[in-house]
Amino acid sequence: MKIVDEVCDASKLMSITFTLARAIASYAPFAVHGIRASIQSPESNFRLANYPEYLERRRETAFKSKELAESPAAFKGKKIACFQK
Repeated sequence: MKIVDEVCDASKLMSITFTLARAIASYAPFAVHGIRASIQSPESNFRLANYPEYLERRRETAFKSKELAESPAAFKGKKIACFQK
């Protein structure tokens, strides 16, 4: 796991932060939410006994999402996936 992604001068911190934030915002909202939830949830405390059920719930929700169709469609159309509402 990378803890430090980049080291910069304080004068460049906001610019780099907003660049990273824009990149994250362009990802599928369900994926971003899932990453945040896995970091913030009790399952992230390495309770491996519960983890398979947690992953199954996330998988089921993902397959029902509208975002699932966007990525393959964008790839097939050779365009960037757009996850805006």
